[in-house]
Amino acid sequence: MSLRIEPPTAAALLVVRRLYPHRLDATDRAAWDALADASLQTNVFAAPWLQAVSLAHFDSARGARLYVVEAPGIGWIGAVALEATRWLGRAPLVHLRNWSHANDFLGTPLVRVGYEHLFWSQLLHALDEQAGAGVALLCRSLPADDPVWQGLDEIATAVGRPRRVLRSFLRPAHRATGSFEDYWQTAVNPRRRRRVSSLAAQLGAQLGPVEIIWPEPDEPLDSWLDAFLVLEASGWKGGEGSALAVHPATKGFFTDAARAGQAAGAFRIARLVAGGQTLAMTTYFIAGGRGYGFKSAYDERFARYAPGLLLQAEVTRSLHGRGGLFFDSCSAPGGEPAASLWSGRRSILDVAVAIGSPSRQMVFSAAMQVRAGWRQAKTVQSALVTRHPKAPVIRPT
Repeated sequence: MSLRIEPPTAAALLVVRRLYPHRLDATDRAAWDALADASLQTNVFAAPWLQAVSLAHFDSARGARLYVVEAPGIGWIGAVALEATRWLGRAPLVHLRNWSHANDFLGTPLVRVGYEHLFWSQLLHALDEQAGAGVALLCRSLPADDPVWQGLDEIATAVGRPRRVLRSFLRPAHRATGSFEDYWQTAVNPRRRRRVSSLAAQLGAQLGPVEIIWPEPDEPLDSWLDAFLVLEASGWKGGEGSALAVHPATKGFFTDAARAGQAAGAFRIARLVAGGQTLAMTTYFIAGGRGYGFKSAYDERFARYAPGLLLQAEVTRSLHGRGGLFFDSCSAPGGEPAASLWSGRRSILDVAVAIGSPSRQMVFSAAMQVRAGWRQAKTVQSALVTRHPKAPVIRPT
C-alpha cells in the first residue's frame, strides 16, 4: 500500500492547536462534540462527556493539554489529550504521552473518519517543532484493530519514523452476532455451560429465586451506584484500599461518569439477585454501536457460586440481537469471568513513536535498542534460573 503523504507546506491551512481542556469555550466544546459525531466513536473513554469527567477528577495539576488538528471549513479532524513526563519506562527520557488514569481502559484518540493519516502526519510534525516535547510520543492502550492506530502505523512506516511497541497483551472481547442460544451451544465449552447451569441451580436452592435486574431507562441511579460502591468496598479491594469508595476522586469519577453516561444513553448497570439479596453487580457502556466493560463487583461470601460468572452470562445474553455489537471487556489480561465465556480476544498495544529533530530521534532509537537488550538479558536470565534453580537453603540445626 502506498500512501501520499502531504508535506507540511501542502497542508498549511491545517492548524494544530494546544488547548487547556479545563478552559474550553462554548465554540471549542461544540467542535469537540461535532468531532465525536464524525468519528467512528471506537473509544467511549475519549468521548467528550466522559473525558471531561475524567479530567475534572484526575487532572488536579492541570497538566493535560488537548492537541487538536483543525481544518478550515471542516472543523476538528482529530483531538487527543497529552501530558509531558520525564521517564519512558526505566529510561530518563522526556516525552509526551496520551493522558489517562487508572480507570481509563482505551487510549484511541477521536479522529474524523477518513482523516487518520492527515491527523497523525500533522500532529507529529507539530510535535517535532515543539520545544520541550522530548523524544517520543507514547500512545498507551491502542487497539491493534482500530483504524486510528493503523493510520499512525502507516504514517510512521511511510516516512521512516522510528517507533517501538513497548507492551502488548490480549484481553477478552465478544461480537454478539446471531442468537445467544446458538453462541452458547457452539462457542462456549460444554463444561463451562454445565457449570453455569449447576451454579445457578445451587444458588437458587440455597438462597431463593435468581434474577438479573436492570434499572428503568430514566430511573435515578443514586441507589444503584451506592449499592455498587458498598458491594465493591466489602471485598478485597476495600481491604487493600483500592475500592472506588475509598478515595473521593475515584468515587466522584464513578458516580459522575455513570450520570453523564446515563444522560448520553450510554451507561448500563445490572445486578444479580438471589432470594432478594444482591450478590454481584456490573457496569458497562454502549456507545457508537460498541460495548465497553467498566466496573464489576461481587459478594465474596458467595464466591463458591461464582455470581460474577452468572451475571456475565446474562449480560452476554442481553448483548445478542443488537446487530452484531462488538464488546471490549476492557479487563486486565485473562479477564475472568469474560475470558471463560468469550472466545474472542483483542490485541492492545503501548506504542512509542519518535518525535523531534533527527538527533532527538536518534536518541530515541538508541534508548529503544538499550531497552531491547536489557529485556533480552532478563529473558535469558529468567530461562537460566528456571533451568538451574537456586539450591535450597539448608540452615544449621
